[in-house]
Amino acid sequence: MSAHAGRDGRPDPATVAAAARPFHKAGSVHEISINGVTLHYWRCGNGPRTLVFIHGNSACKEAFVEQFTEFSSQDVSCYAFDLPGHGSSSDSPSPMRDYTIPGYAHLLQQSFDALAIARPLIVGWSLGGHIALEMAGCDFPLSGILLTGTPPIGPGVSDFAAAFTSLSADGVTTRAEASETEIRAYVRDLYGTLDPIPELYFSAALRTDGQARAIMAEHWIAGQEGCHQPTVVATWPRPLCVVHGLADPFISYDYLQRLRWRRLWSEGIIEMPGIGHAPFLEKPTHFNAVLHAFMEEAWTR
Repeated sequence: MSAHAGRDGRPDPATVAAAARPFHKAGSVHEISINGVTLHYWRCGNGPRTLVFIHGNSACKEAFVEQFTEFSSQDVSCYAFDLPGHGSSSDSPSPMRDYTIPGYAHLLQQSFDALAIARPLIVGWSLGGHIALEMAGCDFPLSGILLTGTPPIGPGVSDFAAAFTSLSADGVTTRAEASETEIRAYVRDLYGTLDPIPELYFSAALRTDGQARAIMAEHWIAGQEGCHQPTVVATWPRPLCVVHGLADPFISYDYLQRLRWRRLWSEGIIEMPGIGHAPFLEKPTHFNAVLHAFMEEAWTR
């Protein structure tokens, strides 16, 4: 076992951090300690307006490499955080507090306050989108949200069957323990048509604290805490953009279409035919154009 191998020989945060360095051609990586958690974040740009990218379950901040490359030369500040128990951030010393959708949301808002990040526009992918909706439901100061791979659900299980496919139910995203074979198969589904998938993305999934998956799922299924996400999207007064890969193996498009959205940008969901769960990586030029148009409008309202 190497000096940087974690439990069962899987990568630890230091291993992931080393593997991630080639991705940081734009900007630099820093760390901040909040409530005993060391969060690593990637930052580029120094503009007056801020984009914050929040990754999905068992992923890492480097999933947004195409956006950092694109927006580093524009008049915006970009941040992407590794969630606790993910990527090169530390595991949480208080898993029941931090490994929940409300826990992630409050920890990130504390980070925003500490870093003087004011009224960001959030790009939330999958779990990251659920965290963004929790922040909106808590009336945290946001300029807008772009969701991708995120069906607004819960808390509770009443809408799970309608929102997710059978692949989601059979996957590793709710389990503390999964084999390397299972996790690698999940990563291939997670990144859709991306080919090749960088080894970093496999390492980040293998590194993820299994408690982060299990506690998050158990907490949300219990339905006792958190903002009701269908109500959030139906009532939130700020702009919301939804980008959906029509080949997403996890999310029901019918469910997204049936929801009521108060401020859905472009008057409809942005469809990407032939694209899976990670449109920002699978079709970055199209995704970045959508994000650019959305943020310009969101920041003028």
